[in-house]
Formats: sequence, C-alpha cells, structure tokens
Amino acid sequence: MQKTFTVTADWDAEAGVFTSQSDIPGLVVEAATFEEFVGLVEALAPEIIAANLPGAQRSYTVTTIADCLYPIPSQLNYPASQITFVIETPITPGS
Repeated sequence: MQKTFTVTADWDAEAGVFTSQSDIPGLVVEAATFEEFVGLVEALAPEIIAANLPGAQRSYTVTTIADCLYPIPSQLNYPASQITFVIETPITPGS
C-alpha cells in the first residue's frame, strides 16, 4: 500500500498567507496563494522526505488540503460558503 503524507494549508488572515501543518518532519511552507502553496509543497516535499525520512517508500502521495471561505457575489444574496480544496500529488523521486 502506498504511503500518503498530508499537508494542511491554514489561512492566517492577519499575515495574509497560508501556513502549513504536516506529518512530513521539517516541512514548513508559507505562501500568499493556495496555488503558490501547492507548488512549494510539490517542490519541497520530496527533498524533505528523502532527507528526514530515509526509510520512506520510493513512491508516495502528498495530499494538500485547504479549507477556505469562498465569497459569493453579493448580487446572488447568499452567504459565503466553506470550500475544501484537496490536491493529491503522486510522487516517485528520481523518475
């Protein structure tokens, strides 16, 4: 069975950035947009997993999750909705 690591993007309204919580030791990500956050996770996770978890499987999935309040246009007369974004990235280092 393939290992799955999870990275959660938490919005820090005061700082105006997404910050990370993760089960990948040593992974710390901060970004202004969710797209930038996902790009950083995809770039950094393989390096950090290889450095900090040398016994990790060669193939694994990194799941990035963010819960966001999504503003609905005021003319629709609906409150904001809570949206959950989930991105699953299969990774095989060195391929």
